[in-house]
Amino acid sequence: MIDLLIEYRHWLAGTVMGVGFVGLFIRQEVARKRRLLRMARECRHESGQEG
Repeated sequence: MIDLLIEYRHWLAGTVMGVGFVGLFIRQEVARKRRLLRMARECRHESGQEG
């Protein structure tokens, strides 16, 4: 019973770590896309003002 509990805790820790890692990766990707979109919009805005 105790061995099962230790194994379950080990599995739970691994799952939580994996979910946290995936969440961090997704957050980084979203931030990067948002930054690229903002840069593209600013460039388009500047070129529109020049024209």
